[in-house]
Amino acid sequence: GSFSKMTDSGGSCHTIPTPSSFLCSNWYHDPFSKGGWSLLTAQATAQTRRVLQQPIVSDHPNDGNGDESGSGRCVLWLAGEHTNPTQAAMVHGAYQEGVRAAKECLQHWKKETKINEEAVDIVVIGAGAAGLGCAHQLLLQESNGEDKHSDIKRKVVVLEARDRIGGRVWTEPLTIGDSQTFQVELGANWLQQGDANPLASIAKEKLQLRLIDTHFLQPSEYPLHRHVPPDRVDAIMKQFVKRSNQRAGRYAAAAADSDDLNFSTTRAHSTMQDVLDDWLQDLKEGSSSSSSDFTMEEIRHVLEGEILVDAGVPLSKLSSQFGMEPGVGEGDRWIVGGYKQLFDQHLARGVDIRHNCIVTRIDTSHPTGRVCITYRTFTENEVEVLADAVICTIPSAVLQQGSIEFVPPLPQSHQTALGALITGRVEKVVLAFDERWWPPATASNGYIRAYGTIFGDVSEWLDCTDVFGVPVITGIFSGPWVEDIWKEGSSSEEVALKATAALYRAIHETSS
Repeated sequence: GSFSKMTDSGGSCHTIPTPSSFLCSNWYHDPFSKGGWSLLTAQATAQTRRVLQQPIVSDHPNDGNGDESGSGRCVLWLAGEHTNPTQAAMVHGAYQEGVRAAKECLQHWKKETKINEEAVDIVVIGAGAAGLGCAHQLLLQESNGEDKHSDIKRKVVVLEARDRIGGRVWTEPLTIGDSQTFQVELGANWLQQGDANPLASIAKEKLQLRLIDTHFLQPSEYPLHRHVPPDRVDAIMKQFVKRSNQRAGRYAAAAADSDDLNFSTTRAHSTMQDVLDDWLQDLKEGSSSSSSDFTMEEIRHVLEGEILVDAGVPLSKLSSQFGMEPGVGEGDRWIVGGYKQLFDQHLARGVDIRHNCIVTRIDTSHPTGRVCITYRTFTENEVEVLADAVICTIPSAVLQQGSIEFVPPLPQSHQTALGALITGRVEKVVLAFDERWWPPATASNGYIRAYGTIFGDVSEWLDCTDVFGVPVITGIFSGPWVEDIWKEGSSSEEVALKATAALYRAIHETSS
């Protein structure tokens, strides 16, 4: 293979392998994603995501008495990973939210009188996991016995801004040499949470796709001298959670047990960085016997590998009380041939999807009493469509920046909840080489973590070599070095070379 010479800041010259083929994401600058996935800031409460699940009632004067008792017509639902209180930031979490919104919408329209006469027009915005999960659920026919609302005729249209489906799931072909093509993931990579994931059973049983296990809890870690044994990782995380709860002054369960969506008295406004600072201060003063077992380096290393790699924002942005949401762990698998198969062969089948339709306005107070959706097409023409109900599955980061105008504005409760979320910057790179120059990660089945020099610089890698039969490795980057590797104006080639260098240096760095 060809090699490029690169001098690192230490001045020593390494010969860093050059990828023969590569693909890179740029989620942060993608106007339809604006980053990775949603996270809870210190402004969040235990109810933040649940508030976003509440349907929005029509503002039209003909709809009942317009009081707050919920007697109006529900016409707008938000759904996505950001509205899932128990499975946020995951593909199946988004999918399940789409299914929830579809069921709620049909349940609501069952009560409406116009049913049985004409079809209900439902517009779904976004063809990612939530939007397609929603459309698929709305179109389920009674023939399979799953549809409780078979008496409701319905017409469903999905408006998608991109020229592809999938949203933050993005399977792309990587061509190696003249002939070989492999489907690789530039977005979501794993079916998470094992058999608790409904998409995993569809992939396995229904579509009979080949799934490969990844053992996240036994990563190969580089630089080698940074490795912390799993039992110590566990102990440090337990201690961190305990300290977070102590700092919050009460356990998060108190809020979780409350049904009141405005239950905000548990807001601690405390961040994970505050908890870490307290702990490191205790270490310095030697005042905390329970934490003297761990070094400052170990604690910081564990927080990088357990929290920051799944965030893409600094600890100072994350709620210490509610920010530790469930995620990766046991039973995670990736799909040979890509996530796209699940969408193409199952979720999107038979769905009317209109591409290149960029929604700019949702008006729930239209004089017709219906919802008016305005969208822009590729040719910049503005189009208006009327619907009885709208399910909006746009990512929270895109909603936050106001690229869709809601008329009237979203309820204050929804706006506050949206404001308590933040979306991290996480990027991916897929690299092919002439030969495998990194050590195989046998215990984890191909899962590697590589760390940089600044706190928060962490990358995780999935080695696909054994499955593809060609040296291919996928890298997921978060932390300060993302700003440098994906520097504005960089070419894909520059990104690929810098990402390769990061992995190479981590593997070859010896204890200083």
